[in-house]
Amino acid sequence: MINRFKNKCTKNLTLIKNFSYLSVLHSVNALAQIATYPYLIRVVGKETFGVIIFAQAIVGYLVVMVNFGFNISAVKEIALNRNNNKKISEISSSVLILKIFLFFVTFLILLLLIFFIPFFRNEWMLFLLTMYLCLNEILFPVWYFQGIERMKNMAVLVFISKVIFLSTIFLFVKSKQDYLLIPALNGIGIIVSGLICFHIILVKDKIKIKIPSMPILMYHFKSAVPFFFSNASSQIYVNANKLIVGTFLGMTEVAYYDLSEKVLLIVKMPFVILNQVLFPKINVDKNPVFITKMFYFTLVFSLFIFVMIFLFANFIVTSLGGETMAPAASILRIMTISIPLVAASSFLCVQLLIPFGHTKVYFNIITGSLIFYLLLFSITYFVTTFNLFQITLFSVVVELFVLFVSMIVVRKYQLLKFRF
Repeated sequence: MINRFKNKCTKNLTLIKNFSYLSVLHSVNALAQIATYPYLIRVVGKETFGVIIFAQAIVGYLVVMVNFGFNISAVKEIALNRNNNKKISEISSSVLILKIFLFFVTFLILLLLIFFIPFFRNEWMLFLLTMYLCLNEILFPVWYFQGIERMKNMAVLVFISKVIFLSTIFLFVKSKQDYLLIPALNGIGIIVSGLICFHIILVKDKIKIKIPSMPILMYHFKSAVPFFFSNASSQIYVNANKLIVGTFLGMTEVAYYDLSEKVLLIVKMPFVILNQVLFPKINVDKNPVFITKMFYFTLVFSLFIFVMIFLFANFIVTSLGGETMAPAASILRIMTISIPLVAASSFLCVQLLIPFGHTKVYFNIITGSLIFYLLLFSITYFVTTFNLFQITLFSVVVELFVLFVSMIVVRKYQLLKFRF
């Protein structure tokens, strides 16, 4: 029994290491949010903090454009060519050049929004500083390290970034008037760590960055297009809730929603990590037995997390935000329903449809989810008035829709070794 366990560990040593490093990476991100959240809510207030979150939601759409689906297409390409340094250099060069171009496009879009929309104009500096989220897409090539299955470097670099942020946020943010320092300090941490990251890629890994020919650039651009549209479709309804809450209800409600969402993102971390670690391996091995076992594990673990968060929602919310944030507990309970739904649907879509060549089907599912979300939004808008519970329920219903369709498709193509 012990020898069998040792053999399995040895066989999957890279997988275990990458899962460990990704766990550290995401844990550092989560701890940074948990450590600063109570302090920032108290110092800048719910209303101002809501404005910051609102700005992040807007820039979040621009992040999707800079990412452009390379988080899937580039990972797949690098994983399949991990022993070919010349090919990896070509892929990395293409992705970086395309991302830089897309960054300037998004920056221009933001300038137009600031020029034409009064709210954006009033908070122009906040929006410009929040563009650190887009810069992060260039300076932190997670797709590269994920593709070569070496996440140790990213874990160390994210740790450095968050240490810089944590060591400065408590030192410099002392009042409501200092709220612009929150995105600024985040940006400084990212720039410092990003420079170290490129030192590793260029010097240690000897990856040569040069301008590829136009046909090569177009190939990588076109390869990412389906994933861009699927990412955009999913992010529209993920971030739209914050925009709807801020537009129709107010910035205090945005703060309630954001606290619940932050908790949800933290508890979803193990599933995000598992998906990132498994994706390169499944693309290469395509082992149906292994995939089925991982799906079972994901489903059971997600149900356990759902029950725990649902039961302790009040304690979690008041511990992080204080009694003034207690209304967020009900919102968190609604959101927790999506934990097993997202865990299962993400596994079915990302780990099965994409590696087995059903990219178009994956795109259609995500696009369909956006259409379904917009339909829900339109019906609610014309039939009744918005409230925080309805808006939160939107995402849960959409995730249920995605899971249902994913199960039908996976069963149709017989991609798992059991029947639903």
